[in-house]
Amino acid sequence: TGRLTLTCDCMDWDEVTSSDFLGRVSIDLDALKDQKVLRKWHQLGPADGKKGDVSGHVMLHLQWRHDPALAFEPFSEDPETSREPNELRVGVFRARDLMIADKNLLSKGGSSDPRVRL
Repeated sequence: TGRLTLTCDCMDWDEVTSSDFLGRVSIDLDALKDQKVLRKWHQLGPADGKKGDVSGHVMLHLQWRHDPALAFEPFSEDPETSREPNELRVGVFRARDLMIADKNLLSKGGSSDPRVRL
């Protein structure tokens, strides 16, 4: 089988105009097969077909685990921890050092209204 990857796109959400691309992070799920929680800052990078400057990081908490309720096998004798993961838990907690997408009209600087699409 092919490798499974979680892709997260960080966008600056705008109500009136289209959202601005802030960056992308892709995580190889094989790194999570031990079923432990991974808490880590991930650096945003560019993506094919997306334009704009990219900078910043997003903090994700990830766990790819086995949930027996999702894989009913009434006569299985395998211990739960040896089972293949079948549930991906994702927590998006914060971002830092993002590009300024919304510039202030009367001063330097600005902000972004980040949203993450998984």
